[in-house]
Amino acid sequence: MSVNEFKTGLMAGGLPRSHKRPRPWLDFVLTVALVGIAGELLAGQCAWWLANRADSQGRLACAIQWAAWSHCLSPWDLESGWLVARCARRRGDRDVWTVIVERRAIADPQSTQLVLERELMRIQSGQFDQDGQTQLNRLVMTGLDAGGVAEAFLRGYLVRQDVIQAEVVLTAWETLHPNAVDVTFYRGVVSRSRGDIDQARAAFQSVIVDCPCHELARENLAELLLELRLPCEALPHFLIAIRENPQSIPARVGAARCLRHLGRWTVALESLKDLLSRPLPAPEVLQEAGQIALEMGNYDLAGTRLAEAAKRRTPDRQERLAFATTCALQGNRDEGKSQFEQQARIESLNKRRRDLQVIRLLKPANAETLHQSEFRPNE
Repeated sequence: MSVNEFKTGLMAGGLPRSHKRPRPWLDFVLTVALVGIAGELLAGQCAWWLANRADSQGRLACAIQWAAWSHCLSPWDLESGWLVARCARRRGDRDVWTVIVERRAIADPQSTQLVLERELMRIQSGQFDQDGQTQLNRLVMTGLDAGGVAEAFLRGYLVRQDVIQAEVVLTAWETLHPNAVDVTFYRGVVSRSRGDIDQARAAFQSVIVDCPCHELARENLAELLLELRLPCEALPHFLIAIRENPQSIPARVGAARCLRHLGRWTVALESLKDLLSRPLPAPEVLQEAGQIALEMGNYDLAGTRLAEAAKRRTPDRQERLAFATTCALQGNRDEGKSQFEQQARIESLNKRRRDLQVIRLLKPANAETLHQSEFRPNE
C-alpha cells in the first residue's frame, strides 16, 4: 500500500479533518465563561439575600448597598431597585428615593409598583385619602406587605400629629405580627409621641438587644436620651449609627448636638464641617451649626444660619426659640418678639388639637369636633 492510499484510508475511516488537531484552549475559554456567568448569577443572589437580611435587621444603609450590588450583578431583576427605594423611604432619604423612582418611571412609566411606591410615600408624608381604612385595605389587597403599608400609615398619622389613629394602626399591625422588631420599634415611637418616655426608652432598648445595628432605633433612643439631658449616654448611640451609616444626617447632627451640650463647641462644629461645605446643606445641619455659633457668641453667623434653616423647613419649638434669642441678641428686638409670640400661638394650637382628638375619641358622633380636629397648627 502506498503512502497516499494509507492517508486516504485514514481520512475515510478515521476522524474528520476538523478534529484531527484538538484545541484545548477553546474548551478552557468556554469553561471559564460558563463559570464566570454562573459565579455572577450566584453573587447576585447572595447580594440579594444579604440585602433582605440587612433590611430585616433595620440596617437600612447596608441593605441599600447590597441591593445596589445585586442590581449591578443582575440588572434584569427590578426587585433590588425597589428594595433600595423602600429602604430610602423608611430612612426619610428623599434624594435617594427620588433618583430610584424617577429612573423606574423612565424605564416603565406604567409600572404598578411605581404607582404603589409613590402612593406609600404620600401616605408616609401625611397625605392620604379621607377614608384611610379603605385605602389601607386596598393597598394590602394589591399584594403589598401588610407591615410596610401599616408603617406608612402610622408615620403619616404621626406627621399629622394624630397619635390616636397611629395607635389604632399599630395595634392592628401588632395583632398580625406580634414579634416583629419594627412593631416594637414603632411602639417606642408612638409612646414617645404620647409623652410616655419610660415605655419609649424600654421599647428602643428592646429592639437594640435583638438588632444591635438597627439604625432608626439607635437614632431614636439617642434623641430620647438627649431630651432627658443625658448627652453622655446619647453620644455612643449616635456614634454607632454613624458607623453603620456615615451619611446619616440625623446621626451626624445628633452627635454634634451632644458635643454642644457637653460644651465641646469646636469639636461639634468640626464634625459638621463637610456637611456645611456642600452646595445646599440640609436644614438640620444649618440649624445645629447656627446653635453652635450662638453658644460660641458669633451672633451674626448664628442669625444667618438659623434664618436659612427656618426658610427651608418649619422650625420646632427649640429651633424657633433659638432663632428668637439670636434676633434679640443681635439687637433686632421686634423680630425676636415676633418669633416668641408665634411659638406661643403654635403651642396653644397644638394643645387645642390634642384636646380635640381626645373629644373625638370619646364622642365620635360629634361632627363639628371631627372637622375642627383636622386643622394643621404648624402650617
